[in-house]
Amino acid sequence: MAFQVSPGVLVQERDLTNIIPAVSTSIGAFAGQFIKGPIDEVVSISSEQELVDTFGKPDTATFEYFFTAANFLQYSNALRVVRAQNTSVTNATASGSSILIKNTDDYTNNYSTGQGIVGTFAARTAGVHGNSLQVSTCPSATAYESISTSLVASTSTTNAVGNLTIAVDEGSVFNVGDIIQFSTTASTEDFDDGDFYRITAITSETLTIVQHPRGSGGLKRVILDNSKIKRRWRYYDSVDRAPGTSAWTANRNGSGDEIHVVVVDEDGDISGEPGRVLEAFSSYQKQVTQKLHKAI
Repeated sequence: MAFQVSPGVLVQERDLTNIIPAVSTSIGAFAGQFIKGPIDEVVSISSEQELVDTFGKPDTATFEYFFTAANFLQYSNALRVVRAQNTSVTNATASGSSILIKNTDDYTNNYSTGQGIVGTFAARTAGVHGNSLQVSTCPSATAYESISTSLVASTSTTNAVGNLTIAVDEGSVFNVGDIIQFSTTASTEDFDDGDFYRITAITSETLTIVQHPRGSGGLKRVILDNSKIKRRWRYYDSVDRAPGTSAWTANRNGSGDEIHVVVVDEDGDISGEPGRVLEAFSSYQKQVTQKLHKAI
């Protein structure tokens, strides 16, 4: 071993080329049932967290498969996983039809141009995972926000503080889920009181409401006869403006081609928060086919 008899700088050169780095060489393959994820498609998984993100958490029907795969990942970071097809598993669809879309390739080859009775939307992965999803669209500036032509109908007790219903002249101009405000002075468009309500049901000319965003409680003040009503799309605050006209369409003398789309965890099974907006697609073009194909 080299040494010095007096203070100084000793330079040593070491050859490390004979050291073999420790890398995982164990690659496993596994097929099983999971609550979500692509079917009949090989997916490379490197960690238990990635297994959860791709195929979901275990439940009473899938825990054996999940923990078998998770156990292997404790010793290796290279697992090829295939979600096996279960004949009883289908995708949630807007039409309510029972149909199976296995994976992205299956969608592209068999459903992307409108084949099958799917409706406007279908959940990306098969299984009950998609049953919690709700899709809401806003196709125009009027659907986004308007001053309703239907006025508060009377000064009866239905307009009293705390009431959960209120009578209007025409219930058909509203939609369940609309966010509404009442004018502070009858027959004016003064909506500065800050009181917002969400419509939960419509029966003829009667609106059932709750305070928004609280989700409970009735009228905070007496609403006067003939008060005007401002209504908004339920998810108006998930986008930055009302849908309008894209530059592409405006340059071709068209108008009103934009649409907003939001995906909501209606039951809370995915996020744990019922009604939470998972994804928002702002100002999409109606004339152009665009795939809303995200992680959900």
